[in-house]
Amino acid sequence: MTKQFNLVRIGTSLFPILLVLGFCCCSQNSMKPQSRLMSLDERSGKISTGMTKAEVKKILEAPDNHDNEIVWMWAELRNDGQTNAWNDMCSEPGLFVLFQNGKVITPLLNNMESNPWESLSGFTGCTKKQAEEILGPRPKIVNP
Repeated sequence: MTKQFNLVRIGTSLFPILLVLGFCCCSQNSMKPQSRLMSLDERSGKISTGMTKAEVKKILEAPDNHDNEIVWMWAELRNDGQTNAWNDMCSEPGLFVLFQNGKVITPLLNNMESNPWESLSGFTGCTKKQAEEILGPRPKIVNP
């Protein structure tokens, strides 16, 4: 009887531990996009104006967008294997940096706090209209 009782005690003692481990594993997988952006943000202090795209890529990683001449963007929810246009990603949580003539002109910015058009205008002194001519028009937000 004591062996059976000990097995039950051991089982009930391990259950909370296994439950916590399972929760941590599930939570860790759901946090990967956010932790990816946090990791990029932590490394962003090494980015400075005038750096080349190759230098930025060594510090951060390749951007998630395929149209990366001026805007490099990293989305919170990246679709691996899919090529994304940055202007399709700019309304989602993520980070971006701008280049002019192949050189960094902005720090790593959060696209929930700023957007490429305002940032290009602010960091280069161009007008908002000129920023739209350079980057293309802003996506129209349609309310359902």
